Amino acid sequence: MTPRISGWTAGLVAVSVPARLVTAAATLTGERRSSGGDEVNWGAALSAELTTITVPRERRRFAAGAALALLGRPRWRVSLAVAAAVSVAFGAGLLGVSRAGLGGEGLASVTLLLPPVVLFATGDIAARSTPSLRFGLETGLLAAFLSLIAVALVYGIEAAHWYLLAPDVSVLDGDHVELGSARAALHPVIILVHLVFWTPWPIVGAVTGARSTRATTS
Repeated sequence: MTPRISGWTAGLVAVSVPARLVTAAATLTGERRSSGGDEVNWGAALSAELTTITVPRERRRFAAGAALALLGRPRWRVSLAVAAAVSVAFGAGLLGVSRAGLGGEGLASVTLLLPPVVLFATGDIAARSTPSLRFGLETGLLAAFLSLIAVALVYGIEAAHWYLLAPDVSVLDGDHVELGSARAALHPVIILVHLVFWTPWPIVGAVTGARSTRATTS
């Protein structure tokens, strides 16, 4: 009895997962336009095509390709260039804030509150300009990753700089710490908190930009 249930469950998963993948991608991107400018419900068309494929392996391959096609073409070089520019600008700005003495209460308030706005705008603008949800997601998430590296570098540089001025003051919040300022600032938990707090914003921005573009063109 158990093998029959397991086989039925595996078959149901093989059928439902590819279909859900195509549906999710179609929901995110909405209706796209053909080369002639006519509205085409590519999600419905690809879902209908998927129903004609019965081999599980081929269904998975088709669903993956359809989802990528719905999300848009990759533009890795442009995404990398935009993301690098965003991260360098933010890193330079953070360093300037610290050296200008504007971060006397620590830099954590800046690195936690400002990047979500920047990353939301990056994902939103990237998705609007193409229009491509995939380009917005790639650019926004890559900007978040590179900005995290930039923040870690600035934290390391400024922790050493602050140590020369006040050895027991944390670059994070301006409080006194027993650990070295650099160790406190670059602790894995601090980096993880930034990553978790930042990650949703470029995704929300990309989805917002893609939907706004779709609403404008419809």
